[in-house]
Amino acid sequence: MITSEESLAYIAEVAADYELDLEITGVLFDQYSEYVKEEPELTFEEFIKDEFTAAAWMCCAASGGGVQECTEAAEQVLEAFE
Repeated sequence: MITSEESLAYIAEVAADYELDLEITGVLFDQYSEYVKEEPELTFEEFIKDEFTAAAWMCCAASGGGVQECTEAAEQVLEAFE
């Protein structure tokens, strides 16, 4: 079982690795902790990428972007994680 200290250390490490805000990473980890119960093979890193990719697509679409434009925006987010 992972202790809260280990969780905090892991969250801080992931935030540093991906240059993310620590508080946002903590919120994502809380969401991931619930989601992983349904999808146990999903890693936290994959979850983060999925969340940011979806957010990029939705923001683009909300601002009037077309499918091609929004797909490219989502792909740019994925590239940023590499």
